[in-house]
Amino acid sequence: MARWQSGDAAACKAVNSGSIPLRASKCKMNNSSKKQIEKDLVLIGGGHSHLNVLRSFSMDKIDGLRITLISDVYETPYSGMLPGFVENHYSLNEIQIDLYKICYHGNFRFINCKVNKIDGNKNLIYFKNRPPLSFDYLSINIGINNDTRKIKNADKYALRLKPISKINYDEIINNLEGKKIGIIGSGPAGVEISLALKKRYNEIDIFLFTGKSGLMSNYSNSSKNSILKNLREANINVILKDEVSEVSKNKIITKSSKVYLIDNAILSTNGVPPKWLKKTNLVLSSEGFIQTNNKLQTNFNHIFASGDIINFSNRSLTKSGVYAVKSGSVLTKNIRNTILGKPLVNYHPQKYYLSIIGLSNGKALAYKYKLHFTSKLILNLKKYIDLKFINKFKLYNKIDYKNNIMDCKGCASKVNLTTLKSSLPKNITKPSEDASQITKGSPYVNSIDMITSIVSDPFVLGKVSANHALSDIYASFAKPLSALMILQLPKSSQSIHSEDLKQIQEGAKLVLNENSCILSGGHTMIGQDENPVIGFSIVGKKLKRSNKKINNHDVVILTEKLGTGIIFAGVNSNVISSKYIKNVSKQLENGNIKLGKILNQINPLEATDITGFGLGNHLVNLINRNKNIKGITILKDKIKLFEGVNECLRKNVNSSFYEQNFNYGKNKIFFNNNDLINKIFFDPQTVGGIALIISQKSYLKIKNILEKNEIVFSKIGYIDNSHSHLRVI
Repeated sequence: MARWQSGDAAACKAVNSGSIPLRASKCKMNNSSKKQIEKDLVLIGGGHSHLNVLRSFSMDKIDGLRITLISDVYETPYSGMLPGFVENHYSLNEIQIDLYKICYHGNFRFINCKVNKIDGNKNLIYFKNRPPLSFDYLSINIGINNDTRKIKNADKYALRLKPISKINYDEIINNLEGKKIGIIGSGPAGVEISLALKKRYNEIDIFLFTGKSGLMSNYSNSSKNSILKNLREANINVILKDEVSEVSKNKIITKSSKVYLIDNAILSTNGVPPKWLKKTNLVLSSEGFIQTNNKLQTNFNHIFASGDIINFSNRSLTKSGVYAVKSGSVLTKNIRNTILGKPLVNYHPQKYYLSIIGLSNGKALAYKYKLHFTSKLILNLKKYIDLKFINKFKLYNKIDYKNNIMDCKGCASKVNLTTLKSSLPKNITKPSEDASQITKGSPYVNSIDMITSIVSDPFVLGKVSANHALSDIYASFAKPLSALMILQLPKSSQSIHSEDLKQIQEGAKLVLNENSCILSGGHTMIGQDENPVIGFSIVGKKLKRSNKKINNHDVVILTEKLGTGIIFAGVNSNVISSKYIKNVSKQLENGNIKLGKILNQINPLEATDITGFGLGNHLVNLINRNKNIKGITILKDKIKLFEGVNECLRKNVNSSFYEQNFNYGKNKIFFNNNDLINKIFFDPQTVGGIALIISQKSYLKIKNILEKNEIVFSKIGYIDNSHSHLRVI
C-alpha cells in the first residue's frame, strides 16, 4: 500500500565515494523560542548514581543539552531488594527500575548496546559493528564483575551475582527444591542470598564458602558471630577459611582438596572491573578501576565516573551500593555545574555508614560504628528504605496515562486511510501494488516510505527506516537497486547535525549494502520534531517469475510476528515491561532481508508487506487488487505474536493509530468483535512481516526453504472463494 505516502524525495547527484551529497533545506519554526540542541551529555551505565542524574535532569533540564543513556539492559534491579526477591517477598517487577521508560518519559535517548572503548581526547565512544558516538560530556556508572581469576572453570559453571543487571533469574530461583547449592563468597550479598534461598525452599542444602578472608571480613567480630549463629540456625553449611579452587558441573573443590557435591554454584566474590576499560585513555588504578578526584572527575575534566567502578581520590572504598547512592547527588551537581560553567563541589564519602543485613527470619541486623543490633524493627526499616529508594526512580509510575495519550511513532505516524480515500484522486487511492511501475510495462518499480523515530538510537533508526522501505520492494517481487534518503533533523548545532547524519546514514547503509542497494543521494531539512524523521525512495527491478493463477485453497503465509504497535504502546503507557521491546527490536533491525534474498526460490503468487494500516487492511487491499482472489479466510490462532501482546490485549491497550485502522476496516472484515485477538488485525506495524500467497501444492517445498533460511513464519489462512471478503475464524 505504498502508492501514496506523506512526504516527498528530491534526487541528488550520486558520488563514487558512497557518501550522500545532501542538499540542506531549512524551514521557519513556528515556535521561535524553541532551543536548539547544542551539546551532548552521554551516560554509560544505569547504575544508582546515574539514576539520580536522570531523575534530576528530567525535572530540571538545561536548554540545548541532549542526554543519552547507553545501557546493555533495558531494566536494572535495585541490589538492596534482590534478597527479598529471592526470598519471594518481592516480585521481579517490584525490584526492577525500567531504564528505557525513564529515558522515554524524560525525553532522553536510549541506546541498548555494549561499549568497547572510550577515547577522552577525541570525545568518542566505540562499539562493535556500529560507528563511534561523539560526546561533549561523559559519565560512567557501570557494574563490576565477580572475580573468577583464582577459581578454575568458574566462568563456565558458576552463576554470577555481578553485574546485578545480568543475573539469570530463572537459574537463581527456579527448581531448586531438594538441590545442593554452593555459594562462593560470604560478604553481605552471599550471606543474604544464602538465607533467602533457605527461606524460599524447605528442602535445600546450602554450602557457603567464606574463603581465606573469612565471613563478613569488614565487620566486627561480634557482628560476625551473630551472623554465623543465624546461618547455622538456618542449617546453612558454612565452610570457613578454605578457598574454592575449582568449580565443575556438579562439584566444588577447595584448596585443601576437599570435594563438595553440588547441583548449582553461585558466585558472590569480590568485584573486578570489565576488561574493556583497559582500552580507554582514562587513568586506572592498579586493580583496573577508574581513578577519580574528589569531584568525581577522571583525568579528563569533562568525563566523570561514580559507583563501584571507581577508585575514589586514591582511597580504597568498599564496593558498596551505599557509596554509589550517596555520591549520586554530588555527581549530578558537578555534571550540571560543569555544563553551566559553575564551581564544582567535593564528594566526602562517609567513614561509617548504616549497613542492614536481612536475616530471612523476620529480623534484620543493623551495623554501624562497629556496633550491631538485630530486631524486627530493623527489618521494617530496611523495607521502608528500599521501597522509598526504588519508588523515587520509578517516575513513570506517577504519570496519569489516561490523560496523557501518547501518539504512536514509526509507521503509525501517518494519515489514516479514511482521510486518504476522501481527499485524494481515485487513481491514486485505488487498490495498489506495494511498489509502482515507473512506466507501464517497465521492469522497474519505485516505492517511498517515511517513519518517525520509533527508537531514539539514531544508528538503529537508520537501519529500521531502511528495512521498512525495502519491504515494499520485496513484496513487489523485485530486487532493490538504488535508494534516495529524505531526512528531517531537529533544530541543532552544526556538530550535532553532523553526528546525527553520520549515525543515521551508517545504519541505513549497513542494511542497504546487504541488499546491494546503492544509497545514491538524499535531501535534508530542519523540522520541529525533537527526533529525526527519515524515509527512503527505493527503485527495484522485478524478478522473473511464472504467472500462475491463484486458486481456491491456496495458502496464505505470514512471515515474522505481529504486535509492534501494541508493544510500544504497552511499554510507553507503563502497562508492560520494556524488556518486551528487545524481541521487537530484533525484527526492526533485521527486517525482511532474508526473505528478499530467496524470493526467486519461493516465487509466491502474490504478496504484500504488513505496515502501518495493519494486517487486516493490507489483506483487504490484496483481495481488492487481484481479480483471482474472491475471499480469504484467516485462522487467527495461527498468527505468531510478540511476547507481551496478549498481556496488552487483556489490559485493553491499543496503539494510537488502532482506532483509525479499525474504523476503516471494520466493515470489510468479518470477525467476532468481542474476541480480543482480533484487535491485532488493526495494529500498525513498523517493519512488519510479509504476507505471501503460495500454491497449495508447493507449500511443503516453500516451508522447507523458509525453515532452512531460519525465517520466522506461520501458515495463517487460505484463499476461500466461498465468500467475497476477509473472514477471520
